[in-house]
Amino acid sequence: TSRFITKDAVTNSATKKVPKNSVLIVSRVGVGKVALATDDLYTSQDFTNVINPNCSPVFLSYSLSKLMKAKAKAVQGTAIKGIPSEEIKNYLISIPVPEEQEKIASFFSTLDEKISLNERKLQAMETLKKGMLQKIFSQEIRFKDDNGKDFSRWSNHLLKDLSAQIYGGGTPSKKEAAYWNGVLPWISSSDVTEESIHKIKITRFISEEAVLKSSTKKVSKNSVLIVTRVGVGKVAVACEDLYTSQDFTNIIEPKCDPFYLAHYLSVFMKQKAHEVQGTSIKGIPSEEIKNYSIQTPDKKEQKKISTFLTKLDVKIDLLKNKNITFKNLKKAFMQQMFV
Repeated sequence: TSRFITKDAVTNSATKKVPKNSVLIVSRVGVGKVALATDDLYTSQDFTNVINPNCSPVFLSYSLSKLMKAKAKAVQGTAIKGIPSEEIKNYLISIPVPEEQEKIASFFSTLDEKISLNERKLQAMETLKKGMLQKIFSQEIRFKDDNGKDFSRWSNHLLKDLSAQIYGGGTPSKKEAAYWNGVLPWISSSDVTEESIHKIKITRFISEEAVLKSSTKKVSKNSVLIVTRVGVGKVAVACEDLYTSQDFTNIIEPKCDPFYLAHYLSVFMKQKAHEVQGTSIKGIPSEEIKNYSIQTPDKKEQKKISTFLTKLDVKIDLLKNKNITFKNLKKAFMQQMFV
């Protein structure tokens, strides 16, 4: 709870006291959400509240959460702005014997606790990574060699000097269906994420003819891909040879550790994306990117940095996948238990 009201506010408004263990149903703005009151509280007019239910309140909250999601979906996209309290009062709810109510409530509460714990771990890991990225690339934290000695000072290089080539891509004509029935992987900016340099979603494949008849070019494995137009600021490392749209500026065969460079650029490009946000600028020109000054440590320190950050990414992915598994498990059991 982040907002608190006075006794005068209660006296001079329509809000009423809702006792602990009541079930709160959002029936207007945000229709469909359900919660259990863990303390005595007051609610806005967006709620219909089930006061002192004569069955397990935890069981009822889970049962209603499934029912209300279905009701919310039914009114979605319609002119209906909510669900009247009178309609909610007449919903038919299947209630098992008290012992089974408690077992069902306990089962779902345990699942929710695991989901909540996992989400806290995920948030902590993401916060750790964000902090480490800032500290590593500001050189507040330095890695040492295998003998415990400091590596040499970092040096500055123009990005164009750290790459064999830098070029963009292109999009074959969507009117030619044959261009999109090939075997060559092609991606647009929507296929990479802001969260990870390792994730590229490849779902589209083009033909050799599509390459010949468009400006897209082959990008070799381990090249660094920078989104410089739509979705500006996202960075990834090519997991295989592929082709990209014109939204990318691609760093081909980097002369430093590609994962170090991608992690560095993920921080650098977020700052650049923030600078152009809200302006009339639609992207960052490739020529500007080529002349960015990039700080690079010794190659062995680059490797230590990229290995450390990649391990953090792996841990984050494991927590995300665990969360998906728990949520899918909960969804499946909700479907089976609350018919």
